[in-house]
Amino acid sequence: MNILKKIHAFILRKIILKNTDDVRSVKMGSKNTIMVIPKDVDMPLGKYFNSSEFKCKCSYKSCTKTLIDIEHLDQLIALREEIGPIKITSGFRCKKHNKDVGGIPTSQHTKGTATDIQSSRLKARLLADLIDEGYTFNGVGSYDTFTHIDSRANKIARWRF
Repeated sequence: MNILKKIHAFILRKIILKNTDDVRSVKMGSKNTIMVIPKDVDMPLGKYFNSSEFKCKCSYKSCTKTLIDIEHLDQLIALREEIGPIKITSGFRCKKHNKDVGGIPTSQHTKGTATDIQSSRLKARLLADLIDEGYTFNGVGSYDTFTHIDSRANKIARWRF
């Protein structure tokens, strides 16, 4: 395991998260460090976000957790520092809910590595352009009313609708 990921996970658990008892586990992937938080827990994730903003919007009883990529969260915090308030319209999705909303089976949302966001200050396309030039999100998609960003491994993807 990469020492940087170990340090990052330790710092997140000890400093950023106020109530670390709520975090069930941290998965260390080949690229991504993923927090697994119970869906019914609402806890601060740094200065600007709460875990409830990332949770799946479904009502399935089988959907009990929220996955959040730590590096993705760091980039969101940096983006928030630069542009002001960000509304998360979609974060983690369980596979059933992802299918319900028309998401592709391999959606980054089901891995905890994607968010759809809106800014009250910037239109979706301008926000996508800003993100594309100054941040390390591998996936950036612009839609009419929101911008999709993700931290997919080993691949750069850009699109507009």
